[in-house]
Amino acid sequence: MAEALRAGAGGIAGLHALIAEHGEAIEWDLSHYHHRKLGDLFNGSLTWRELRSYLSHMPRESALARALLGDDSPWGLNEQLLALAIDVLRQGNYQRGGGKGQKPKPLQRPGVRKKDQPLRHGRTTRTPDEVVTYLDRFRPQQSA
Repeated sequence: MAEALRAGAGGIAGLHALIAEHGEAIEWDLSHYHHRKLGDLFNGSLTWRELRSYLSHMPRESALARALLGDDSPWGLNEQLLALAIDVLRQGNYQRGGGKGQKPKPLQRPGVRKKDQPLRHGRTTRTPDEVVTYLDRFRPQQSA
């Protein structure tokens, strides 16, 4: 979690940007894990340093971790190793059974898309051409 926080600007400016983008997740995490409110930052009972410390040490299951890391957030080393052990066990059982039946598929890992799934960022019902046309409206106009 601390690594994800280091990706942006540092200090108060970085925290301000993080609050602007993920304020709702931060508010929930502060309330849930530390019994504090984000408003405490502005009434003087929570310092910027305390806020940074709280956010840097949020668990992988926190709302902020999910907002910053997406589907990868709950999967740590232990979860990855357990999924690998399950895959190996399934494969071994398949081999000991003489290779009969359907070959076992590995467990789906978060953040890994299937080969037949297109790469997507966000959700929309628009076609790629419609998205390009929409975004072209915001392109700066060339001066003559």
